[in-house]
Order: sequence, then C-alpha cells, then structure tokens
Amino acid sequence: VLHWDGSSWRAQSELSHVDLRGVHVSGEGRVLVGGVHVLVIGPFLRAPVPTNPSENGLLDGLTLAWSIEESHPASFTYLQMTEGQGFPFWILMVEGERQSVALPDLFEMAGLMSIWPGEGFMRFVRVFAPDFSINSYDNTILSQFYWRSWVLHDVPVLWGPTEPSFGF
Repeated sequence: VLHWDGSSWRAQSELSHVDLRGVHVSGEGRVLVGGVHVLVIGPFLRAPVPTNPSENGLLDGLTLAWSIEESHPASFTYLQMTEGQGFPFWILMVEGERQSVALPDLFEMAGLMSIWPGEGFMRFVRVFAPDFSINSYDNTILSQFYWRSWVLHDVPVLWGPTEPSFGF
C-alpha cells in the first residue's frame, strides 16, 4: 500500500484508522486505494471500584486499594485524593493493572498528616495509551491527545485521620 504523507508516497504493509472507499488499477498495474480517516472508539476500559477506602468512604490504614472488572488492560491509572473543594493532596500514577498503592507514613517520619481529614473525593482515571511506558514517563502523557481510551470515576469519601489527632 502506498500512503501519501503530505510530501511523498511511502510504501506501507498496512494502514490503520482508515475507511477504504475506492480502488483503482493504473495502466502500469499499480493499485491505488482511497479512503478517509476514521475515529476509533475503544477499547473500552472498566472503571476501578475502591475497596480501601471502602464503600462508606473510610480509609483503613495508608494503603489505597481498588478492584477492576475484567476489561482491556490499561497503560496506567492516575489517582487523585482531594479535599471537599477538589484540591488534591495526593496525586499518584501507577502502572497498568496495579490495584493498590501504599502511601508513606508521614506522621511517623515527620509528624505530618498523610490524609487531609474530612469530606473529599478519590478520582480514578484509567488510561490506555498504546505507546506509554512508565519507565520513560513525562507529563506530556497527561494530555488526552496521547490517549486511545480512558475512563474517569470520582468517588465521594469521608477521609478520616489515620494518625493521632491531638485535638485538631
């Protein structure tokens, strides 16, 4: 197959995302195929379901956990833990099919709260980006232009203190 790249014809063994509309054989025996680009929707990803925090929004310890129904594998999951107004206090990116991540015990290390207590949300963005590698990650992958498909799931939670409260 010859493909016009905007400046010249290039031979290709296959084409993707093209709806072929016509074929012509020239006098020299060359075959010309014409088509239009198409929008590919999918593969469809399932939204993660949190298991810690539980359905009632309470976090047990400092390990976030979720389950995923069987679906196409994701390239990564982007997580945000936010306070009630949507301000994120933790932003995490984990590889593909991982279903848990431990937060550091900041109270033990430096006397800081790891979790912002009160109402908030846990946002999951599960993404399939065919060329993604966590080993060569940079922030450009956060552009949806690089994603083939994704699912977003916001879960309301009531973040409880996971450290001694000392009255605050």
